Amino acid sequence: MKKDTRSEQKRRLRRRRNLERRRYRALVSSAPSSRLATVAKFNEQSPNEDFATSGKGFIALSDGAGGCGLYADKWSQYLVGELSREHPITSFEQLDNWVEGIWEPFYNRYEAKAKEGDAMLLNKFYSEGSCATLVAAWLVDKKQCHWMAYGDSLLFHYDKSSGELWHSFTKLGDFDRPPYLISCKDPLVAEGFKHGVIDVKEESLIFACSDALSELVLMMYQVSKWDEYQAELEALVNEHTSVSPMVQVAREMKLDFWKDLLEPLYESARSNNSFAQLMRRWYDQGLVELDDYTVAFMTPKTPL
Repeated sequence: MKKDTRSEQKRRLRRRRNLERRRYRALVSSAPSSRLATVAKFNEQSPNEDFATSGKGFIALSDGAGGCGLYADKWSQYLVGELSREHPITSFEQLDNWVEGIWEPFYNRYEAKAKEGDAMLLNKFYSEGSCATLVAAWLVDKKQCHWMAYGDSLLFHYDKSSGELWHSFTKLGDFDRPPYLISCKDPLVAEGFKHGVIDVKEESLIFACSDALSELVLMMYQVSKWDEYQAELEALVNEHTSVSPMVQVAREMKLDFWKDLLEPLYESARSNNSFAQLMRRWYDQGLVELDDYTVAFMTPKTPL
């Protein structure tokens, strides 16, 4: 009798997984090949310093560093706008040469703008310039995705068939460290550059997020797999890091990563308004820090 009960439980689990897989395929196949949504900090008048784009087989996102220099929002927009949609950056040398070839027109333009202000403004631009992160992904065919990242804006790859989430970062606790930034005046450092190739599957979902949202995604995934990440998460809580209170809030939830985070996030990216509502709810729940939030999704339906 017990053997029959176990067999029936296994059949039910297989049926449930097959049903979820069909729902996921229907969700992604009926949606556009890419989605993008962004919202500025709640209740503040500062500009949204994130900028992103999504299109056929390509997503890119830059998070302007407001704490570094001036015109961070303009620099993030400029970086994304100058990035090739067809040709992946696959080495630090390529990134370095690309920045070397584009920084001067931006610098000259905003140096002139800073000169319109007072001496303090101009000195700040000379001293710090403009800074931003950059992450991008190029779907070269339906099986391979090239990516690069510089800073703490992350690329994610979610495989619905296995439930596994890959990310381009180091570890959750490193969000407390100063990020590597692309500057309009200072040289890049090789240690800040990451790149690689993702093996894409039919049920792959590829997406990029700015830092606060990236921290939320990674934190929720690890909490949903508490047994696997328990030691790392408990250490973060005990060290009283910035993510500690969010881990504690998430721990009280009975988390299903897909149903509770990634599916709502993907659905909300249909519009900036629905995305803002979702981010506001997560912020009010104490799950995410106050920041600009941006996400760009890509599915393997339309490679370059």
